[in-house]
Amino acid sequence: MPRPALTVEQRDELRKRIRDAASRLGGSQDVNYADVHNNSNISIRKIAKEAGISVGTFYTYFDSLADLAQSMWSEPVRELELRMSSDFEKTEGAVNKIRMLLEHYVRFSKEFRSVFRGAFLFVRPEGAHKPDVLSLEETNFYSLLCNAMEEGQRTGEFVNFEVREVAQTFWAGIHGALALPINLDRYKFDSSDAIAASMIDALLSMVSSRKLS
Repeated sequence: MPRPALTVEQRDELRKRIRDAASRLGGSQDVNYADVHNNSNISIRKIAKEAGISVGTFYTYFDSLADLAQSMWSEPVRELELRMSSDFEKTEGAVNKIRMLLEHYVRFSKEFRSVFRGAFLFVRPEGAHKPDVLSLEETNFYSLLCNAMEEGQRTGEFVNFEVREVAQTFWAGIHGALALPINLDRYKFDSSDAIAASMIDALLSMVSSRKLS
């Protein structure tokens, strides 16, 4: 007689048990691509044993170690998106909304340092499987940037520009400000916080129709 199908709650609990097992083996809640490929304590067989499941059950819930690693940092990212959306609704003025979004991005890089480095600064190795490409409009951060920019143009806070292109420029600017001192740590840059603060002011000045205080 076949076993009854698991409920959604039971499936979620089992996925969590697998993630917790990987965390215990890796010694951290933040397991990234490099961890799962370079840490000898982390393998599908070892994770399955630690979680008390079969290897086949592991593959029922995760396609690979990389898929498992992605699920372990996706939750903080979802929380970031929820905070951004909530604060976006509470913030008045396009300039303030964009500053808030960019500052959230900076704080995330500090509060979830390992997640930021493992997921946001990840360079995919040659030959590694590439995920399906999503449109930018499917990302919360980009969509909110575009919404704020369109609002700023309607209210006269911003000059006219192509919103989609400039939203990408803003994302690239704040991301680069945070990545530069990490990727080129052999050079004596100012702190990433200082560079990011200057970048936010520079980006907003670029599109503002009036001088920012």
